[in-house]
Amino acid sequence: MLNKHRTPQIVAFLSLCSTITSTQAQGFCPPGQYPVAGQGWHYCAGVPGNTDGPKSVPHAQARWINTWLSFAVDDKKGVLSAAISSESGKAAEAMAFTDCEKKGGTACEASGTILNGCLAMATGSGYLAIGASGTKEDAESEAIRKCNGGDAQCHIYHSECALPERTS
Repeated sequence: MLNKHRTPQIVAFLSLCSTITSTQAQGFCPPGQYPVAGQGWHYCAGVPGNTDGPKSVPHAQARWINTWLSFAVDDKKGVLSAAISSESGKAAEAMAFTDCEKKGGTACEASGTILNGCLAMATGSGYLAIGASGTKEDAESEAIRKCNGGDAQCHIYHSECALPERTS
């Protein structure tokens, strides 16, 4: 049985403990939200029926720019040119062709174009082959495989990638 003189002190103490616990638990949440926690995790949830709480802000979607990669080659003179464009495959080919001519090529030809990927050129003693893929390693493997079909002494001469670029 409780002593009548101590009952007000116990009630006041319990009331104070309840206030401290409530204040500490909501300390990391903004007004209008309450904490939800588990072992090693926590987040804030909206108080049901509260229309004055913080509004959710939608996350911005990432934006990407596609890129084209093109190789142009004058195989008689041994000139290789690579160009990257975000406009189109035709634009990348034209840039590669122009660069090939600036490097001294007189019979430049587009030899490979890819969107958001990689190109590799393998050469042998008298043969060249182009490989295209989504990764540099796969493009190089394809170029070597193709080249080895016509020549036994193939190696990677050049490889390059043009992957999508994030803008936001």
